[in-house]
Amino acid sequence: MSFFINFLNFDRFVKNYKNSLKVETRPKGSSVLSLSIRGTNKYKIVDYLNATVEILQKSQLERKNLYATNTIQFINDRMDIVGEDLKNVEDELNKFRS
Repeated sequence: MSFFINFLNFDRFVKNYKNSLKVETRPKGSSVLSLSIRGTNKYKIVDYLNATVEILQKSQLERKNLYATNTIQFINDRMDIVGEDLKNVEDELNKFRS
């Protein structure tokens, strides 16, 4: 008994799915995305869409974390500057009192 296995070109396979992927916002103008694909192999489409959503979620989480980290760093930097300014004003006030 012989079996023949035909492997598809990975890049061409991914490009085919990528080109057939339809992305829409629901409702229009919102940040909620609707992903859809038409094809003959339901299970491959489900796997592809699930993997796409997982990658998108990870990417969005990384972006949100980076934004939060940068915001915290900016606030800390501003607090340091304001603290230095207050110390300078306090020193000037003490000199004035003297």
